[in-house]
Amino acid sequence: MKQLAITLIILTIGILTANAQQTDNTPERKGFMFGLGISGGAISISDEVTGADFEEGQGGISLPNIKIGYMINSKLAVLLNTQGLIYEYNNYDRSFETALVSVQYWVKDRWWIGGGFGAGIDMPALYDVEDNYNDDFNFGCAAGISTGYEIFQRKHFTIDLQLQATAGRAFLENDLHRDAATFTAGIGFNIF
Repeated sequence: MKQLAITLIILTIGILTANAQQTDNTPERKGFMFGLGISGGAISISDEVTGADFEEGQGGISLPNIKIGYMINSKLAVLLNTQGLIYEYNNYDRSFETALVSVQYWVKDRWWIGGGFGAGIDMPALYDVEDNYNDDFNFGCAAGISTGYEIFQRKHFTIDLQLQATAGRAFLENDLHRDAATFTAGIGFNIF
């Protein structure tokens, strides 16, 4: 599955990069904005229950990454971003998800940077929930930074390559907590 996703991303990037060089369609960034992305990356988890990292690090696919918001002007957007990665804990799959209120600013025509703060959620992977086992949802806070480069532009549509880093803390029972840090790279599809 991971190899198929990576192959599709590379193929899409190659086709779109060749096509983007043939035309000059500067996007009209105004009003409502919606983005959908897929990425892969690494997650590091630690908590006070075990007292150490679960593993040195785990990798996975993050799907879907969603951003929705509004363009304040042609260079600045206020967004709600969601992203997460799945990790293994006690033979169950869990996910550390973030929902961040953020700003995204275009430094150049194709290059943007962003950052935000919001909620961190440690939860079971939706396909691996069992009653009384791996069914706890833990909430906390998270922050993230991101950057992207638009490899394909049209008047109301762009495709970009993205890098994102997040860090968060979810609060467990008995005043304990679980910390997560993620780094992902992927591709995003955006509509203005």
